[in-house]
Amino acid sequence: MSSTVNDVASSNAERDAVRIAERVAEAWHSVDHSGRLDVPMSVVAAIATVSATSAEGQDLTESLTAWITANVVEFARTVWARFLTGRPDLAAPLYPMIAWLYPPPDNHPDPGSNRSHSEEGEEGEPSPELVSRAQTVAIAALRAGQLALSGTGRRLETDLLGITLTGLRPRSALRTRGQFYTPAAAADVLAAMLGLSEHASVSDPAMGTGGMFRAAAAAMRARGMNPATVAWVGTDIDPIAVAAAAVNSAIWGLGPNVLIWTVNTLSADPADSYATALARRNELLDLARWHARNRTLRQFLDLLTTPHQNPEAEPESHSDPGEPAGRDGETDSA
Repeated sequence: MSSTVNDVASSNAERDAVRIAERVAEAWHSVDHSGRLDVPMSVVAAIATVSATSAEGQDLTESLTAWITANVVEFARTVWARFLTGRPDLAAPLYPMIAWLYPPPDNHPDPGSNRSHSEEGEEGEPSPELVSRAQTVAIAALRAGQLALSGTGRRLETDLLGITLTGLRPRSALRTRGQFYTPAAAADVLAAMLGLSEHASVSDPAMGTGGMFRAAAAAMRARGMNPATVAWVGTDIDPIAVAAAAVNSAIWGLGPNVLIWTVNTLSADPADSYATALARRNELLDLARWHARNRTLRQFLDLLTTPHQNPEAEPESHSDPGEPAGRDGETDSA
C-alpha cells in the first residue's frame, strides 16, 4: 500500500477514511489488475449516499451487507437511480463512474479501453466476474466501517472519496497526473482564510474530488451561514475525480447551484468550456422537468380513467370477459 494515503491522516474522521481506503484498495487490487478505478469508486460512492441508521435508529450495516451480497448491481443501480432523480444536473459528470453498470447492448468494449472480453456479461449487463469484484470491494468497505463515517454527520469532516481515489492509484500514476490529495486540516485552514459569504461564487479549476469545496462549506457552517446558497464551479482533467466531486457535492450539502465538468484547463478556452458545461447542465434540468410534467400528467389521466367504485358495493360484471378493466392505483415509475 502506498504511503501517500498514510500521509493524509490528520483527524479521527480522516484516519477512519484512510483505513477504509486502505481496505478498499487491498480488496480491489487482490481481485483486479486492470488498473480501472470506476468500479471501486462507484461502489464506495454508492455506499456514501446511504444513511448509517434507519428512521427507527437501527444500524443498517448488516442489512446493507446482505443486500449487496445478494445483488450488488441492483443495489448500485437503485442508489444511482434515486440519486439522479433528485440531482439530474449531475448526470453528465457522474456518468463515467457508473457507466459499467449499464454496458451497451452489444457489450463491445470501446477501442482503447482496458476492458477485456472476460468482463463481458449478458446483453446489457456487467460480467459476473466484474460483479464479483465490485461485491468484494463493497463488503470490504462496509466491514471497515464506512457507514459509521459516510453515513453520519462525520462525512462533512473529510473527503472519503478523494482519499479512496488516492489510495487506489499507485504513487507513480499520481505523480504523472500531478494529483495530490490536500489533507482536510490544510484545506480547512485555507478555507477559513477565504471569508466566504452567502450567495458568493466559488471556483476551483483543479478541484480533484472537491476537497476545497468541503472545507469552504464547513467554514461557512461554522459561521452560521448556509453553503447551499453559493454557486460552486469546478473542473478537473480526471473524469473519475469529477464524478466523485459530483457525489460529494450532494452528500456535503452544497446545494443545487453546482456546475462541475471534466476539462484540461491548460488547453481549453475557459469561456467556451464554461458555456458548454452550463448548456449541458441546463439541458439535463429541462429534460428532467419535461419527464416530471409528463409523469404527473399520466398519473392524473390514470385517476380520471380509473372507475371509482363504492367499496361496499358489489363489483360490476362485464358481459365481455375480454374488455379491459381500469388500472387501479397504477402510477408511472421514475
